Amino acid sequence: MNYLVIGLLIVGIFLLTVEIFIPGFGIFGTLGVVSIIIGIVLTAQTVLQGILMFLIIAIFLTVIFSIIIRWATQKQFYHSLILRDTLQKEKPEYNDIEYFIGKVGRTVTPLRPSGSVDFNGVRLDVLSNGSFIPTNQKVIVVSVSENKIVVELFQDNHQQENQVKKIREN
Repeated sequence: MNYLVIGLLIVGIFLLTVEIFIPGFGIFGTLGVVSIIIGIVLTAQTVLQGILMFLIIAIFLTVIFSIIIRWATQKQFYHSLILRDTLQKEKPEYNDIEYFIGKVGRTVTPLRPSGSVDFNGVRLDVLSNGSFIPTNQKVIVVSVSENKIVVELFQDNHQQENQVKKIREN
């Protein structure tokens, strides 16, 4: 019977140690505490003796775990357990939709008055300035308000410089 009690206590301490280093739902910790309590119940002859054994084991485990954690934080093992990198995405230039003012794109769907336009691989939902614009036409962004991008049909080569200059001035 002594070997069973010693085995339960050792298994309980091992499971609590595993719980510290392996994230989970507390299964290892719960099994470790249950194993220690069963070992104490089988060993203790009185309730007071059981409580005293539990307190001694709790103090012992606290000291041992604090030493293990302090040792682990100084070693490479600890650094392999903690994720130091963050998942911050670099903010692309086109996240600020005002960037598109004056940009020329090609309609992917007809604009009646809303539809989609491709700006060099960036596909955005836009509104036309009120007129129907068929598919595969060049359009230019004339204004942006809140999350609405307003476009109009892009003029031929002679008028496009004036059109872009007028848009950029506004």
